[in-house]
Amino acid sequence: MKTNLFSAIMLGLALAATVAVSAYSASFVNRKVETEEYLQYKKVFEQDHVETLLFGQPLDAERNGEYRIGVKCTGGIHAELTVYHAKDGRYETVLKCPAVLGKNGPCKQAEGDNRTPLGSWVVGNAYGIKADPGSLIPYTQITEDMYWCGNGADSRYNTLIYKSDKPDGDYSNDEHLIDCKDVYNYLLDMGYNAGCAPYAGSALFLHCWRGPDHPTHGCVGVAEENMIKILQTITPGTVISIY
Repeated sequence: MKTNLFSAIMLGLALAATVAVSAYSASFVNRKVETEEYLQYKKVFEQDHVETLLFGQPLDAERNGEYRIGVKCTGGIHAELTVYHAKDGRYETVLKCPAVLGKNGPCKQAEGDNRTPLGSWVVGNAYGIKADPGSLIPYTQITEDMYWCGNGADSRYNTLIYKSDKPDGDYSNDEHLIDCKDVYNYLLDMGYNAGCAPYAGSALFLHCWRGPDHPTHGCVGVAEENMIKILQTITPGTVISIY
């Protein structure tokens, strides 16, 4: 029974993520923070059960040493982030801190909707305006040359691009990373839409927040000191789950 329920939970998280990947509309309507889609999700998947099944089950010995990040949506733009470490056949909490979500809450559907996606992904690389804080994830310091492609019609959508590769290109729909002072002092690619499906959402990061009551545009934000701790703790292959 537990195996079937676990499979159902993971399927639900996957479906929540693929809602965004299947979207292809460039026109959006802002809705309430507690969107209809998220309310339906919460009716089917009790958060405490999700948490228990993701992080509270006995683990095989070969998983000892791995890290997981859980982001539990707690209402509106607010969430709780937990870093788990697998040890002696179970997950131990090594960091817990408050977090903020997109200004329209969870359940992302498409580019520009200011929502945070639900689902699980393997994190990508780390970046930052500031120097490498001792990240265990491969880290690149941000320069003036670096953009994150947000143009759904571009084959490079949702990837890091360099203006020097195409000096005369149009970067009006792309994010100039170095312009995002403070919030991009440190960031981690959450791995969302790694397949680069057009208009499904781009530049979804875990990054520094502006404060506990300041939402993001769809990313997950935490205090800078916690962002540093996360980068100094997790390792390549870490999975982040937002639920």
